[in-house]
Amino acid sequence: KIHRTRKKISVALSSESELDHRKLDQCAMTLQSSLKGLYTAANVYVGDKFDLYKELTLSGPITASELAKRTGLNQRFLLEWLLQGASSGILAYSSRNNTFSLTE
Repeated sequence: KIHRTRKKISVALSSESELDHRKLDQCAMTLQSSLKGLYTAANVYVGDKFDLYKELTLSGPITASELAKRTGLNQRFLLEWLLQGASSGILAYSSRNNTFSLTE
């Protein structure tokens, strides 16, 4: 049984069973990897659908604000899209001037 609490999820075990933390950690890592892949695939789809990769290719390093002006899309949406692309390694981020670009 799983008991949900506000701060954590605890697993109730009978006295005859033991929790294998190694297997639980492996399961959590597999789930995390699968979710990251799902988010990355969705992000790539959005980038292709709205020609964002084309804009990045044409513009070179660009800020979310500049990309919004070039595409007519919402700056906040684009910032989230750019950050997810950078976290997945598809895009590069420069903290010096807050720009994003395609990785080589």
